[in-house]
Amino acid sequence: MTALDAFRSRRNLDDSVMLDASDLAFYREGVLALYGGEDEARERFPQLYRALQEACENLPAPNRLGESTDFVDGALIDAVTWNREDNRLTVRAVTSLVEPAYFIDEHMEVRTGAGEIVGGFAQSTTDTCHSELVFETDFDPAEFSSTVLEIDYVSNWVTAGDRRLNTMLTSKDAHEEAYLSTRVKAVHVLSPVKRVQGKAAPINICYNRFPLGEEDVDYLYQGKVFDPYNGQQRLFAPVSAWVEFELDEQGRQDSFKRIDITTFKLKMDCQNGISRYEIRGRETNVEHHFVAQPDAAKTYASGFSFDLDPDWKANVPSRRWPARDRVDMLMEVKFEHESGDPGTIELTTMADRSQANVGKVDWMNLLWGCLRKDTRVLMADGSQRPVESVRVGDLVQRDAQGGVAAVSDVVRGFEENLVAFSTVDGHQLVCSRNHPLVTSEGTLPAEQVRGNCRLYGPGGEALVLNGIWDVPGDEVYNLCLDEAADGSGREGGTFFAENILVGDNNMQAFLAWGQSKEALADNPFLAECEEKNRRWNGGRS
Repeated sequence: MTALDAFRSRRNLDDSVMLDASDLAFYREGVLALYGGEDEARERFPQLYRALQEACENLPAPNRLGESTDFVDGALIDAVTWNREDNRLTVRAVTSLVEPAYFIDEHMEVRTGAGEIVGGFAQSTTDTCHSELVFETDFDPAEFSSTVLEIDYVSNWVTAGDRRLNTMLTSKDAHEEAYLSTRVKAVHVLSPVKRVQGKAAPINICYNRFPLGEEDVDYLYQGKVFDPYNGQQRLFAPVSAWVEFELDEQGRQDSFKRIDITTFKLKMDCQNGISRYEIRGRETNVEHHFVAQPDAAKTYASGFSFDLDPDWKANVPSRRWPARDRVDMLMEVKFEHESGDPGTIELTTMADRSQANVGKVDWMNLLWGCLRKDTRVLMADGSQRPVESVRVGDLVQRDAQGGVAAVSDVVRGFEENLVAFSTVDGHQLVCSRNHPLVTSEGTLPAEQVRGNCRLYGPGGEALVLNGIWDVPGDEVYNLCLDEAADGSGREGGTFFAENILVGDNNMQAFLAWGQSKEALADNPFLAECEEKNRRWNGGRS
């Protein structure tokens, strides 16, 4: 018996299943097995044990995760790769939550279809809404009686709000002819890619924004990509690739027959929740975008190509991406050779590199949140300059101590709805609803600032608000500051707009994380997570 055996009866391939205590004995047995049994869990992990008891006493409504139009708590098994040169198997999985958790405990087990254990791994991560598990091991298919890999991934977490234990199970089977493929030579990602070759990730996506340093934007969407009335927007980037097949010993290419469209899956992970798009009801729409190469010798060496531009998904609503800007992608497509043999390809941001049937995609960055045109920015020399006149390389004042930061980019665009602030001493600022402002209650998006908050001026003085109101849309601008220059690290930089301290685009990107860290500062599970990692690192999974 392994720690995950109790949950394996509920595995549903390629789906994320939220487990709950509606079957009390099953749930308790499964969870406690992960932590060494009831006696050890009660003694070694009392906080976790109490959270389990709370979950068992207060049952949630049944929840089975299918296709979603919004971002929800999710767990998924991402890239499964096998290097034929060194027999190295790598499996990656991720848990992404809408709200931050005191901890995320991840357990993975890999076995063959014959029940032979290939290996397992477990880890505990604290104060986070996003955790990635990477399991690596040697795997030689010749040494096992089955080439089917059965992968099970369980996540447990406790969020700050309810302090209940939540459990999700994700399972996947990987077949040699698919994931350990020797017939797919490579997946060449054609998009999304960096527009300027040689520039590092991320791939920058703008909606109704025009960066003045246009070489830093890879995809630009204008017009009705987002409907503010129903909160829906289209797929944010095109997806295309060329799948190249291996040639046989006589130099002949394999032939592509068709896409197994019932298995098409596309998942977006915005670091605080996962949105899933599957094939339901769109077979014809998607299938037409997968094209075999009849004149492959003129176009590609072998295989097939596809181009999923945003129009293919026009009838599929998606909520506006969360404020946090990093986006990871997993796309999985199964196909069939002329011989009838199946194959699978993946496009993913989580792979280290493109390998056989897995194509590596750089992570993507979304740009939101701006100041209305004519907003004056305090420069390093003490002068005031309209935000639309600031250029890359200019220096701005970033704090009350006189620190400076270099501007690495300026983004411009149009925003439908803005919010205005006025202070008792005459300052007035107009910005988008999700632009970060530094306040006495912490750094907040503009829409969360209330009248009792204090803003801050260039001398560190507190500014008292005497008005907050909505204003019509207008042309807007935002700054991206050089993080190396301003020394602020991952949370981005600050500068003064109309002599009010605000955040740049980078700070907005990590605003949710900053608030989460404050909310989870008093984490009662820290010591237990250290103990769990010590045990699991010692070989107990």
